[in-house]
Amino acid sequence: MINDLAPTMSGKPIRGSLRQICKEDSASRGVKYYAEGENSRRLAYIRYADDFLLGYIGTNTEAVLILCGISNYIATTGMVLNIEKSGVKHHEKGVHFLGYKITGNYGKKVS
Repeated sequence: MINDLAPTMSGKPIRGSLRQICKEDSASRGVKYYAEGENSRRLAYIRYADDFLLGYIGTNTEAVLILCGISNYIATTGMVLNIEKSGVKHHEKGVHFLGYKITGNYGKKVS
């Protein structure tokens, strides 16, 4: 019953607003928001306590190399990555992070 009261809306306006905020923030810092060229890459980092998530736009091979580099660095501190929680996943399959499943949401309706 409570779901009947919740409005159904597209995530498009939310993504548009967030994109605009990111563009304005980048412009104020003098950083290009979108890199030009087919060789451009993007990396986003999200951390909560000892958990972290990287969102990477690039090749799968590069993503695996990044994961190996992080694993090697963490090993130098005496810590170890949790193999069950670590890996490279495509955005369409989604990942579990802090009890939520995060997927790419391109034009899907959110309710």
